[in-house]
Amino acid sequence: MAGGPVTQVRNMLTGFNAVFALDVGIDTGLVDNLAAQEPVSLERFVNSTEMHPRHVGAWLRAVQAAGVVEVDKDGMARFSPGWRDALTNPDSPDYVRTLPGCYAAVAGVAYPRFAGLFKSQETMDWRDFPKDVIKKVYADGARFGREFADEVVPVIPGLKARLESGIMVYDVGCGDGGFLFRFAEKYPRSNCLGIDCCQAAIDLANEGKSKIGRQTKIQFTTQMIHELPEAQADLIVLSEVLHEVGADKRGDLLQAIYRTLKPGGVLFVVDPVLPDSHEGYLTRSAQHLAMMVFSEAPLVPDAPLTRKDFFALLKAAGFDQSLNEVGSSDSYLTAWVVK
Repeated sequence: MAGGPVTQVRNMLTGFNAVFALDVGIDTGLVDNLAAQEPVSLERFVNSTEMHPRHVGAWLRAVQAAGVVEVDKDGMARFSPGWRDALTNPDSPDYVRTLPGCYAAVAGVAYPRFAGLFKSQETMDWRDFPKDVIKKVYADGARFGREFADEVVPVIPGLKARLESGIMVYDVGCGDGGFLFRFAEKYPRSNCLGIDCCQAAIDLANEGKSKIGRQTKIQFTTQMIHELPEAQADLIVLSEVLHEVGADKRGDLLQAIYRTLKPGGVLFVVDPVLPDSHEGYLTRSAQHLAMMVFSEAPLVPDAPLTRKDFFALLKAAGFDQSLNEVGSSDSYLTAWVVK
């Protein structure tokens, strides 16, 4: 029946397959090939790839259907407005090149196990993922590093000048270090410490550090933050970490962060937050959040916090100053607070 469940499922599959099409285009070089030639005829594009013509043609029509590429009546293909930069320019505010690979990698490893994990009530630890999957999961860190340096730092009073002079920065849950590498380019006088409990992530971070080819003030460790000395950090970044920590340990993490910050130090936090009411689940952004929570359900020990519970935990940890939100939405908290 038109517009019924069958059509809805097909629409869902269209979006799901579009992500895989983007991932394939990035991994095979089709995206970069198109960027180098556009506008280009379908025949010339297919012939330039040294891949199976039918496969390339199917890919091109798939990304056209997804709205990423346009093909005019003369058969000339080009990126739709905004998409070239989004997929090829790391300095673009819309850069999304790393996201399809992240979702595709997790789907390939975790989704086949979801039914079993649901039934057994077990979770799949991120540390059990293959190294190549972990690399794709954390690949978006560089984009966040640019956004934080360019858009967030200037709105926190006095922070830009302090970073330029040189202070101590901790990234808790640093992954492969992408955030700190990009951040350190902007503020080379500051010392940075990346902290992650996943050894594979720290291995990737140290590999990335070795490839920089210049002196850097970045270190990485698998030490837990509560093992680090008191009052050493001027800035601590906690990006999409708290919801991956068990509910019984979240307060301890925030207390350890409070203890590790110097007086006047800044905690910057980004994390999904659940709606505080039934009506909150009806918004579009909350619907996106619901899908994200499902996709991580067997991968994390507990659900994200509500805003109300988040604020209560911060206060209990000792953060009694006002929380300052920067670009938050009703499903994501992006904010900073001073010790």
